[in-house]
Amino acid sequence: MWANLDDVVRRLAGGQSDPEPLLPDVWSNALAERFRTYREQESLARATKTNARRARRIERLQMVRRICQTSDFARIVRASTSLFHWEPA
Repeated sequence: MWANLDDVVRRLAGGQSDPEPLLPDVWSNALAERFRTYREQESLARATKTNARRARRIERLQMVRRICQTSDFARIVRASTSLFHWEPA
């Protein structure tokens, strides 16, 4: 990112007026040796991992909501709260 911004500023200061080669995707393809592809791979792997974790969390939440909507669950909760009801002495 910094290399792209630095190069864009230098080219604009040098008088380049065509914006097309200054776009990030065009710039990275033109200067592939300066672009770190492993960083892009790390970023994609991190995004995949985050999305999978988010999907599991949503799935668990939906499962809990389905369980909470059943009448058996409400009955179990009422019974368990009466078992663990604590009153100070």
